[in-house]
Amino acid sequence: MSTPNPYEGHPSEHRRPENQPRKVPEFIYLDEHLNPRRAVLGSAPPVKPKLKPVHATVKVRILCFLIGVVALAWAVGSLFGTVLFGFLSCLFFRQINDLNRLARQNWLGFKRALTIAVGLFIAIFSPYLGFAMILTYFMINEPMQSSTFTRLLQSQFKQFMG
Repeated sequence: MSTPNPYEGHPSEHRRPENQPRKVPEFIYLDEHLNPRRAVLGSAPPVKPKLKPVHATVKVRILCFLIGVVALAWAVGSLFGTVLFGFLSCLFFRQINDLNRLARQNWLGFKRALTIAVGLFIAIFSPYLGFAMILTYFMINEPMQSSTFTRLLQSQFKQFMG
C-alpha cells in the first residue's frame, strides 16, 4: 500500500506529515542588493550610501531664481520700452507705424518676460507648477505656427517621426 501524498487534494487539506520537521529559512532577503554569500545570520544589512537629491533640487531652485531675476529685469526693460514707444506713438497720434509696432512688440515682450519671471519664482517652491504655468501661457497665448514652444519642439517631432 502506498503512502498518500499529503499535498494532493484541496489546499485546505494540505498537511505536513508529523515526522517531518518544519523547514525554517535561515535568511529572508528583503533587499535585492544583499549578497547571500556575505550575509550572516543576525547581522545588520550593509548600509547603502544614500543618494542626495537635495543638492540637485537646490541647484535647480537657485538656477530658477537667477533666471527669474534676469527675466524680471527683461520685463522691466520691456515695460520701459512699452511706455516710451507708447507715449511717442500717442504723441504722433498713432500715425507712425514703426512706433506702433515697437510699442506692441515691447508690450508682448513684457507679457512674456513677466510670465517667465513669475513662473520661475513659483518654480523655486514647486518646479512642476512653475514650469506648467509657463508652458500653459505659451501654448494658449501664442499662435501655434509661430510659437516659440512649437518651433522648439518641431525639430524633435521631425526626428521622432522621420
